[in-house]
Amino acid sequence: MLITTQLSKRFYATLILSCVFLIATNILVKGSFINLLAGLSGVLYAFFAGERQTICFVFGLVYNLSYAYVAYQWKLNADVILCLFLYMPVTIYGLFAWKKTQQHEGAIKAQKLSKNWRFALILGIGALTYVSALFFKEIKTNFLWAESFNFVIFIVAFILQVLRYVENYALVTLGNIVSIVVWFCIFQISTESLVQLFTTILYLFIGMHYFKRWNKSCKQ
Repeated sequence: MLITTQLSKRFYATLILSCVFLIATNILVKGSFINLLAGLSGVLYAFFAGERQTICFVFGLVYNLSYAYVAYQWKLNADVILCLFLYMPVTIYGLFAWKKTQQHEGAIKAQKLSKNWRFALILGIGALTYVSALFFKEIKTNFLWAESFNFVIFIVAFILQVLRYVENYALVTLGNIVSIVVWFCIFQISTESLVQLFTTILYLFIGMHYFKRWNKSCKQ
């Protein structure tokens, strides 16, 4: 089973309202179906991942493909590479890893990194962001430093999420703040990108909410 725990009515109500909001926004700005698909699948992934439900990775696969196309349209080449060549294999791994954990432990439990690993993580992200910027400068991606930073931070965050570490949400929050700035700049060029801007804002609040939830579960 991909959903092993009964989720609350509040969870589903919030999820449905978020999806309706994105659909209404897409209709308002006459956005494309692929923009809407990326937004909806991303929100579904974020909510179910926060609740530690294995089905999140199914929505993640849809998101990776649809968002890669949206990112390609705006020359966000770092995001394209991230979705197709890194997120896709990690998503498939996560699907089987979480399912196996459920079979053996009965539930997906969150855990924390040690202080030494957190320090190493910060240094590693800084160094890899610089290296990524050198690479993406060569292929002429838009928003070079923002894309380079998010490329690194979302890879690390996604791996930490698959491994069930609560720190993934701290990194995701930083990445989402940067992404909001990027999509706001794109919105100045095309109102169709409003769906992606609002989706990223939703990601920010979802990430902060589940950071508290995962952190609290580690203390219990």
